[in-house]
Amino acid sequence: MLAGLLISGALMKVLMMKPSGTFGVAGASDSAAEAMLLKHQQGNDREAVELARDLLAQSDAVEQMPAGLLPHLVGIGISSMTCDRIFEIVADLRIGTKEGEVSPPDVKKLVDALLDEKPLREGQRLAMRVERIFEVKGAQSLRSLSPAANEKQRKGM
Repeated sequence: MLAGLLISGALMKVLMMKPSGTFGVAGASDSAAEAMLLKHQQGNDREAVELARDLLAQSDAVEQMPAGLLPHLVGIGISSMTCDRIFEIVADLRIGTKEGEVSPPDVKKLVDALLDEKPLREGQRLAMRVERIFEVKGAQSLRSLSPAANEKQRKGM
């Protein structure tokens, strides 16, 4: 077990799926990403940037789930979608101190969050470790199905 917790495949499906069969976490992210565009179109760039930072934090949180490759891939998807939405609004982004404008320190925080790839790297590392655990457990499970014929097989030689 990794960090005292290993989420089973069935539990992972419940956590990540909506009844319609689409990803629940990603579905919420889709809504937030569309809200980013709406806030920008409404002239509230401060809120749009805050939503972008929230989505990047959500991606980081999903990356920490010890459940194999699925959370890592969802985290990459959320991060990528957020970057796409930022790309769509950045040309018109209003920076300043007036209402609806993004303050320069908030822009810097967003840039810093975009440049921080550590959560994605750590998420990939965690995903690979958990996948290895699944493979070992699968091999042990298969090995236990057929009893060893002799002492050498029992010892794994």
